[in-house]
Amino acid sequence: VPTADITSPAAETMYSGGETINFAGTGTDPEDADLAPEVFTWRVDFHHYSHVHPFIPEFSGVSSGSFTIPTMGETAVAVWYRIHLTVTDSLGISHSVFRDITPRTSLITLATEPTGLILSLDGVLMIAPETIEAVVGMERPVGMLIPRQQAGFNGPWYQFVSWSDGGNARHDITIPAEDTTYTATFELLTEPSVTDVRVMPGTKNARTIVVSFDKVLNSGTATSLFRLVGAGRDHRLATPLRPSTAAVPIEIAQPVYEVVDDPSPAATT
Repeated sequence: VPTADITSPAAETMYSGGETINFAGTGTDPEDADLAPEVFTWRVDFHHYSHVHPFIPEFSGVSSGSFTIPTMGETAVAVWYRIHLTVTDSLGISHSVFRDITPRTSLITLATEPTGLILSLDGVLMIAPETIEAVVGMERPVGMLIPRQQAGFNGPWYQFVSWSDGGNARHDITIPAEDTTYTATFELLTEPSVTDVRVMPGTKNARTIVVSFDKVLNSGTATSLFRLVGAGRDHRLATPLRPSTAAVPIEIAQPVYEVVDDPSPAATT
């Protein structure tokens, strides 16, 4: 009866995503002595909980080789790879062995400043902070449903500013070997205040005013409704606040005397 033996990787070997695993084995037989690589058959399976996914189908003719652990795919930590070796002697008698390799894991924590805002990992939403065990070396997408979000049902609104690792609002991370916290920082959104209204030179029926605000917001989108009041007519408009400027020129056909907050939704003019 032949004897198969896997000499590499060693027992209790662990892996990380992206790592190259070298494998090797021997085969001996009382009648045939050392068996030639031609009678070696290898297979690698990927185990996930109680079920199995074929990873490398059966192949023969070598006594050693290598394969690379993927960096994307299954995100669970209850996984492992099983390397199978079967040797067959000249009488057609076979012997099989296997060697398991298991993943290195670490803890990642997704947090927000202020705490309690909503983030996502692999597209799954969670209320921060949340700590997850993950396989080292795997690439995982982190982010948020929208960069602007409200704290609770009637809480204040916040705008995303930055991640602690310097990534974009939505980006991939590679799970590090050490436990790591990734913090998304948000800023409190407050409505801008009007600091100046200037009526610019123009014709009798067409004037340009410039409304200046005390700040701009990072989003670069319309954020506040204001009403321009003058000469018996109101002009409602959505004020576009952009990072490039805090001055908003508005074309109107009436002189304007004041700008007041308009809490109700209104069509723009």
